[in-house]
Amino acid sequence: MMKKILLLLFVFVLCSVGVSAAPFVFDVYDIGAEWVILNWTTINETELIGGTCTSGIASEYLNYTAIGNFVDLNYLRLDTSNDPLTNNLSIEQAVGDVELRLDSESNHDSCLVLQESVLHGFKFCYDGSGFNNWIVTDMNGNLRMELDRDTGEVNFYNNTDIAGNLDVTDNITGNQIYGGMWYHNHTATSLNFAADGTFYTLFMTSATHLNGFTFQGGFNQASNLTAQVAGLYQVTYMAAGDGQNNHKYYTSIFINGVNKDNCEYHHKMAAGGDIITQTGTCLVRVAINDVVDVRTADIGGTGTGNYYSSNLNLIRIGD
Repeated sequence: MMKKILLLLFVFVLCSVGVSAAPFVFDVYDIGAEWVILNWTTINETELIGGTCTSGIASEYLNYTAIGNFVDLNYLRLDTSNDPLTNNLSIEQAVGDVELRLDSESNHDSCLVLQESVLHGFKFCYDGSGFNNWIVTDMNGNLRMELDRDTGEVNFYNNTDIAGNLDVTDNITGNQIYGGMWYHNHTATSLNFAADGTFYTLFMTSATHLNGFTFQGGFNQASNLTAQVAGLYQVTYMAAGDGQNNHKYYTSIFINGVNKDNCEYHHKMAAGGDIITQTGTCLVRVAINDVVDVRTADIGGTGTGNYYSSNLNLIRIGD
C-alpha cells in the first residue's frame, strides 16, 4: 500500500501539476510486469497514467534495469535511501479538488502507515479483508479506534480524554462512578446518644452497588464508603428512627470526620416513640481516599433512640 501512496503523490506532483525539466535521482518499482530502477530521468510536464507516461516523454528516457517480477502492475515507489527527500512532499492544485486514493483489490486492506520505525507508529486502514471498517492500530496490531462503514458508529478501545465540550443530541449510555450502602431492619436497634451534641456514626450492613468506592461496615460496626475517584458528587441519604420527646436530632454527611454543613438536616421530635425519617441531598467535593459516612447527634440532650434504617448514595457528576 505504501507503494501506491507514494505513486499517487509522485504522479500528482510531477506529472499532473508539471515541473521544469530537471534531473531527479530515485528508484522506481513495478512498471509493467517487472521491478525496475530508474536513474537520472528528466521529467518535463508529463502525465503518468497506469504506469505509462504520455504527452512529452520518450521511452528512451526510461533507463532501467529489471530486478524481478511482481504481481502488482503499474505502480511506482519512490525510494530515497540513496537520495534523501529533504523537503515536504505535497499535492498542490490551483483549481478544483485534490484526492489521494488507495484502491485495493476486493477483500483486501488499504492502509496508510505513519511510523518512525517498524516498532513505533500507526496504521490507518480500510479493513477490506475483515469487517469493512476504518480502523486505527499500532504497529503491533492492537486496535485503537474503529469506524463502522455502514452505521457510522465509532468505537474507541482505550481511555479517551476530551478537552472541550461534548454535545450529545441523543442518549448517553454507560457507567458512572457511584457508591451506595444501606441498612434496614423492622426490629429496632437501640442507639445511645450519650453525649450532648456529639455525632454518632450510623452503621450500615450492605453495599451492593459500588463502582469507584470501597465499603467498610457491618452490624454495629463503623460504616463508610472510601472514594477511589476524585470529583464533584451528588449525595443523597436517609435515616429512620425515633428518639426522646422534644429533643432535636441533626443528621449529616461527614467526610474524613468533618461535617458538611450544606448536607445537614434538623428535626425536633414532637413525641417520644414517633418514628421519623431524616433525608438530605447535597453536592460535595471528594478526593481520592476520602472517607464518607452518615452521622446523627442529639442536640441539647442525651438518651437512647431506636434505629430502623439508613441509606447513603454518591454519584459523580463532574470534576
